[in-house]
Amino acid sequence: MATLWIGLLGTTLSVPFSLALALLAARGTAPSTWVYQAARSPLSFLRAVPDVVFALVFVTAVGLGPFPGVLALLCHNVGVMGKLWAEALEDADPGPAQVLRSAGAGRIQIAAHALLPAVTPQLAGLLLYRLDVNVRSSLVLGLVGAGGIGFLINQSIKLFQFDEMLTHILVVLVLIVAVDRVSAAVRRRLT
Repeated sequence: MATLWIGLLGTTLSVPFSLALALLAARGTAPSTWVYQAARSPLSFLRAVPDVVFALVFVTAVGLGPFPGVLALLCHNVGVMGKLWAEALEDADPGPAQVLRSAGAGRIQIAAHALLPAVTPQLAGLLLYRLDVNVRSSLVLGLVGAGGIGFLINQSIKLFQFDEMLTHILVVLVLIVAVDRVSAAVRRRLT
């Protein structure tokens, strides 16, 4: 169950940071070219560093357990989702934004009333996809000490308890299928 919570918390906690950086890293919502470039740089860095490397750093910094796994997924997910969401904002239909701009609306009003409503289904779909990926990633992060069922699998391997390891792997399979089914059901409701 810790594996699911690591993936869920890592994804959920990254949403506000991802959205803020996405709004600053999209050409239509960035206040200036300087801000656009400044927002793209951390997104590139966070995306370039694998979540396993973040996990190793956070395990060293805060110790073993689920907390470093959540932090690792949060950092990596901000980079990935921020970039994907910024691109979704850039690809949005410019018509409603132009209408609001011509009526005197500011950047925040345009983003809140034209761009975000237009791309919300796409943002939600990308978020659900990242949740699916993060639950899977939390398994790998557990192997490096970041808690969850991956940690239990690693212990079973070290103790040569392969029957226990197989049980843990079957639990992971059931968990991944369940997350995938719930995610698909939510996506269907959004469209």
